[in-house]
Amino acid sequence: MTHPVRPQPNPVFWLLGLLGILAGLAVMALAGLGFYRAFTDPGGPLDGDGPALFTGSFAMFAWGAIVFTLGRYVWRGARRRGSRDRFGRLLIVVGYVLAGFAIQAATRGMYELMTDTSSGTGAAEAIVIRALLMTAAFGIPGGIIGSIGIRLADEKILLTAEVKGGF
Repeated sequence: MTHPVRPQPNPVFWLLGLLGILAGLAVMALAGLGFYRAFTDPGGPLDGDGPALFTGSFAMFAWGAIVFTLGRYVWRGARRRGSRDRFGRLLIVVGYVLAGFAIQAATRGMYELMTDTSSGTGAAEAIVIRALLMTAAFGIPGGIIGSIGIRLADEKILLTAEVKGGF
C-alpha cells in the first residue's frame, strides 16, 4: 500500500508568519502601555492627553491583533495547498486590513466625540454619522472579501470581535 506524498512546507511562510506573530504581540504590548498611561495620568482618560492616548492605544491594540492574526494565517499557509488556497489567503489579508481601517475610523470618531467641545447635539450627531459611514465603508467590504477568502482557503476564522451596547 502506497502512502500519498505530502509536499514539504514552505519555510519562508513560517518565517513571515512568525515575524507577523511577534510584531503583532509587540504592538499589542505597546498599546497596553498606552492604556496604562492613559488611565494613570492625572485626570484620567478624559482629561489632557487622555483621549488621544486612550483611542490611539485602542486602535494600536486592534492593529496589533490584526497583524498577529495575519501572521497566524501566513504560518498556517506554509503547507502547499494550491493556487486556490494562496488566493484565498490573499483575500483574507485584504479583508482583515480593511477591517483594521474600519476600526481606525471608529476610534477616530470616538476620539472626536471625547474631545468635542461644542454645546449642541448636532455636532455630536454629525461625528457619529461620519464615523458609522466610514466604518461601514471599510468594514462591510472587508467582511465580504475576508469571508470569500476564508471559504477559498478552507480556513477557520481566527479573529472575532463583538460589541454590545446598552441605553
